[in-house]
Amino acid sequence: MVERTVHVGAPLWARVSSQIVRRLPRGRYRAMNWLCRGEPPTFIDVVPGSDRRLIFECDLRNTLAREVYFTGTYEPQATMLIREVLTQGQVFVDVGANWGYFSLLSAGIVGGTGRVVAIEADPRMYRTLARNTALNSFPHLTSVHVAAAAKPGTLTLLGYSEEDTNWGLSRVVKDGGNGNGGKTFEVEAKPIDTILDEQRVDSVDLLKMDIEGAEGFALEGMRRGLASGRYRRIVLELHPDQLREHGQSAGDILRTLRDAGYRGWTIDHSLESLRRVAYGRNVGLRDFMAPLEKDSVTREWPHVLLLADGVEPPPALLR
Repeated sequence: MVERTVHVGAPLWARVSSQIVRRLPRGRYRAMNWLCRGEPPTFIDVVPGSDRRLIFECDLRNTLAREVYFTGTYEPQATMLIREVLTQGQVFVDVGANWGYFSLLSAGIVGGTGRVVAIEADPRMYRTLARNTALNSFPHLTSVHVAAAAKPGTLTLLGYSEEDTNWGLSRVVKDGGNGNGGKTFEVEAKPIDTILDEQRVDSVDLLKMDIEGAEGFALEGMRRGLASGRYRRIVLELHPDQLREHGQSAGDILRTLRDAGYRGWTIDHSLESLRRVAYGRNVGLRDFMAPLEKDSVTREWPHVLLLADGVEPPPALLR
């Protein structure tokens, strides 16, 4: 990956355009993509709307960074849920942190009396994550370059293609993968229980996982913590197609968690739901979440909230 010039502060056109795009009643995503055609810049600026004036390195070639800068959020359903669940002094673990949007957001919420551990396997995204960690000078935010796995060792990671705009597609593969224009990397692998032991984190209030089909491996490396209630809440993105590459299914993952005493809620991440949350006012968790009644999920890209035994749902779901 060729190092780019990183400017301090967004260019004037981006600052002005972002203010306009965030106020559009519709078409925000089309507008931001049109504005970023060609070779858009990389710069350091404030995360729009952040409570603590969070700073990030914004590479507008990356859809995740682009959405944050122009719309003020990314995955608005997950953003709302994290804001509802986390409070000052709590612990958040971000597995598949990318450049750190949810890690930075959570570090601002939990404050200096809390902890955030951000785990990212792709070495290119990890460099940006580490820079964002340093830019914000959060002593309670730790970034870890490792792949979540069932046991210690190394794994082959098929990285995202730098020609695409979605830089969140890096995934664990066998035999070099099937090729997507991306590079492969041999990365250190560890169980999440081991990573948290090393970080001296005993209890996790919320763990968010987005690792493109390696969920089964990661949960295998969490079995000790799942059995002991170490993980109070888990927000999990399931990737059925990628899971099948490893001989697993979304139902297998949910049964593992059910057997460990967790109960779940579905999170509607359909395009219709995203638009409703992104553009709507007076939208709450109940508008896109419902109890998970079965082990199987039918959506192509299911998201779930899992609660350990004895942990109450967010109050907004009970009202």
